[in-house]
Amino acid sequence: YTQVLVDGSRTVLRADGTDYEYHAGGDGVPFHCENPTE
Repeated sequence: YTQVLVDGSRTVLRADGTDYEYHAGGDGVPFHCENPTE
């Protein structure tokens, strides 16, 4: 896949030493990403 910049955001919440990543696209609706990649 071609890597390109897209509108959106990434939020990382940490609770009890565990990180939870949420991503949001251009529409701004966040979703939980269970297996994030860097």
